[in-house]
Amino acid sequence: MVMTQNLDTTAGPAPRDRAGWVLRHAPAIILVYLGLHFVLRTLIPGGMSWDEAEQLVVTQDLALGYGQQPPLYNWIQWAVFAVTGPGMVGMALVKHLALAAIYLGLWALARQLGASRQVAAVALFGGLLMPTLYWECHRDLTHLVLVTAVAIWTPVAVIAALRAPGPAAFALVGAVFAAGCLAKWNYPIVMAGLAAALVGDRRARTRLWGLSAAVTLALIALPTAWMARNWALTVADRGSFEIERGPLLPLMGRSAAAVVEAYALETALVVLVMLAVFRLGARRAAADTAAVTADRRLVERTMLFSFLLTLVLTMAVGATEVINRWLLPLTIFAPAVLALRLAPWMTAPRRTGFVTLAAGLMLLMLVFYPMHLVKGGDNPSTQSAPFAAVPDAIGIGAGDMVYASDVLIGGNLRLAEPGLAVVTPKTPTVDSGRAPDVVVWWGRDRPDAPAPADLRALLAAKGYGDLELAAPRTMALPYPAPHADRRLNLFWVEVPG
Repeated sequence: MVMTQNLDTTAGPAPRDRAGWVLRHAPAIILVYLGLHFVLRTLIPGGMSWDEAEQLVVTQDLALGYGQQPPLYNWIQWAVFAVTGPGMVGMALVKHLALAAIYLGLWALARQLGASRQVAAVALFGGLLMPTLYWECHRDLTHLVLVTAVAIWTPVAVIAALRAPGPAAFALVGAVFAAGCLAKWNYPIVMAGLAAALVGDRRARTRLWGLSAAVTLALIALPTAWMARNWALTVADRGSFEIERGPLLPLMGRSAAAVVEAYALETALVVLVMLAVFRLGARRAAADTAAVTADRRLVERTMLFSFLLTLVLTMAVGATEVINRWLLPLTIFAPAVLALRLAPWMTAPRRTGFVTLAAGLMLLMLVFYPMHLVKGGDNPSTQSAPFAAVPDAIGIGAGDMVYASDVLIGGNLRLAEPGLAVVTPKTPTVDSGRAPDVVVWWGRDRPDAPAPADLRALLAAKGYGDLELAAPRTMALPYPAPHADRRLNLFWVEVPG
């Protein structure tokens, strides 16, 4: 249930509110913005980066699990590819629907907590000030986009259940919890933060949570069993956290600093900009509406406890590298929390200034992002790599089985030739048992790159350890301008039939 008490107490006559129309139609505007992104992504020539390319490999079949990440995004992508065929259209469709769910979730959460349409629109457009959501999610990310969408809708579902408790509402909460757990590993931190925030809330004292837990456990049981049976694949990327050993106190200090820095990188811009726009030199116009304070504080405490739990876990394992994008599901509530806190200072001129900034960011992204896809910055982007020319260059086509060195080349080979079957060292579970027709690897600007060790290990595990990889066939393909001096070096070995 969405409450709509008005926290937007503004001064000045309505005609001066030049941003009023934009704020009232913010959900439609963000959908148009994402629709333009979708069109650009499907029309601009080029390939896929790492996470997106991985989807072209793992979605060759439907399974309970595929590797390091839970399988929900893969299942959704598989279903969409079943309709659209494997390719850019289906990939972009899933990505942009998930992005739409994030932005609309910010709007819905703010409205549920009592914001007017204008304040909720500020929360929605505030998402543009979160670096990962604004840039990285468009550039490549997959599982993180989906888990962030689930995370922002989690308090919406929980608050609705607390306000109108019943079996259906709490079963829905369980389904949302399950979706988050099946989306990405960091979602349980959101759940734990929310659970801690609910302590002391009398509305949460209900046996209906047992129904939520039963629904969650039932939905995650089979994928969790798969992960347990394939534990080596599930934890294959644990080295990404840079886990160290050493004197306890200095190590805990480095871990804490990594968490604080990552949180700051993800939230500093939205905090500073919104404070500058709405609070700098402003006078408070009215008091908060008490009727929504409990639920608003619930969301704020969820953010706080999620941060504290992340801090404790990071120090406990000795991790010294925390990438800010990993924290997006834990920090995505910030624009809504800030908008509600700053609502009493949101005069019409200040809202107009904020909308102008948001419009500029959207326009900048629509111009710069296609340029990045085509060429990247000082280095060529992974999307601009000439992988599309590889199938013809090495003489492979529909029906052939390829053992590829990684998901980047493997996925882009299937993008260029959807009829290919591809296995990589990190996705061996998609193997149908067929013998490979060709083994291929690549190197940028390296005309003598040897076959990677994990590719050799995969071949040995599949019974092709005696395959001669020391003298492969080679080819160098140029990147498009302005990086035509750079080369994509290909290496391949044909496997005797």
